[in-house]
Amino acid sequence: MAGFRSLARQVRDTRSDLALRRYSLRKCLERFAPYGHRATWDHLCHRHRIHPEDRSPDPVRLVAALDELERARAVWLAYEESFADRRRREKYDGLRRPSADDEWHRRARGGEPEQPPAEEPFARAARERARVRPAGLGRRFTARLVDSALLGALVAAVAVPVGLRTLQHVDHKIEAARHSGRTVTVWLVDGTTGAHLAVVLGALLIFGFVYEVLPTAWWGRTVGKQLCGVTVLDMGSQRLPSFGASLRRWLTHTLLGLIAIGALGVLWALFDHPWRQCWHDKAARTFVAVRRPSPRGA
Repeated sequence: MAGFRSLARQVRDTRSDLALRRYSLRKCLERFAPYGHRATWDHLCHRHRIHPEDRSPDPVRLVAALDELERARAVWLAYEESFADRRRREKYDGLRRPSADDEWHRRARGGEPEQPPAEEPFARAARERARVRPAGLGRRFTARLVDSALLGALVAAVAVPVGLRTLQHVDHKIEAARHSGRTVTVWLVDGTTGAHLAVVLGALLIFGFVYEVLPTAWWGRTVGKQLCGVTVLDMGSQRLPSFGASLRRWLTHTLLGLIAIGALGVLWALFDHPWRQCWHDKAARTFVAVRRPSPRGA
């Protein structure tokens, strides 16, 4: 049985017959229909001006309806994960029943055809999600260049003097071996060079933590993101990411870079839909938006 993502790809497949693409969109509603199958279909048709019985609808409107459904599904999945995590903590603290604010998620399939409930919290969340636009890749790339340059300058302030001392140490070992008059194996890695490498890595971790993790957790943005007008947001709440998420996001980005596959993780945003997440965004359940976040307590 095809899943939601597979069916969504069929809807976007321009090589397929329009009737099949429409059928795939209807099948998507069997996997996710926030107002029930019929009410959700009527809502999408009404919103995007698709006749409910048209077997060959405008493909642009068909894809637009799918985009709205995917945005709503992203809201729902993020909520479900945050709800499950919060309920585990509440049960640990002795709260066995969900609060009244969580009652709506058990009624998310309600609503009348062509008239979804206007004040239903899921609809409010979907409208809020629709107002958030993922940042363009050009802005993100520029922000990353600025941040990498500034962070590189900070690390270089430590790495250059340490690197020069390392070169002097290695040169001294080579000269000593040359003057010994014997065939000697000179090991470039020893306790001294290892300690110097540890100092550079420590500087990278410390400066990265101060420059990337703390500003992202406090303000949702580093200097580069501030200059480019983009903000890191949590997928579920669309507010500032937690400290743990900010740390996980930066560690994933740094570790992928150290093992030389960081570029693949960044290029993944070219193919990710609809939130243009890189691998480090997926690890932290964050995305980069072009609007300022709501305060955590709002």
